[in-house]
Amino acid sequence: MIKNYFKIAWRNLMKHKVFSLINVIGLTIGLSASFVIGLMIYYDTTFDDFHKDGDRIYRVVSDFYSPDGEFSVPGVTLALEDAIKDNSNFETLSGFYIERPSKVENKALNSEFKWPNFVIFTDANYFKIFNYKFLAGDKSAILSSPNNVILTENRARDYFPNTEPSDIIGKT
Repeated sequence: MIKNYFKIAWRNLMKHKVFSLINVIGLTIGLSASFVIGLMIYYDTTFDDFHKDGDRIYRVVSDFYSPDGEFSVPGVTLALEDAIKDNSNFETLSGFYIERPSKVENKALNSEFKWPNFVIFTDANYFKIFNYKFLAGDKSAILSSPNNVILTENRARDYFPNTEPSDIIGKT
């Protein structure tokens, strides 16, 4: 029975080729657009939802206008950060600066890493806003003095291979 339905459908497709082609193209475009819209909605509704109180976290972005065009920078100047601290109702405020250093090296292991991604300079308030699980170290004394570093598990594994996270603390 089902074989007969496919046979009749195939005959109709071959009999009305242009009409069938228009319908198939329209169906393809419609389904593709639906999938793209669905993925965009999914991305927007699940973006950074792994943070506790994610609906209360905001990021300030600066828009700049120049003769070359309009562009946005993810952040503000330090003076504006101080003004926001003094004149706002925010519970916690933390500034950060994303950098891409030319190299990071571990002289003890004689290894060098060129252009690592996602190096962030920030203060201790950053970890009051964003909740991360720490594998080692004291979360209460985090970034309390200059030249402290917090590494992700993957980055720690790259920089200090075959070393437990608790043994990395204090190394350079």
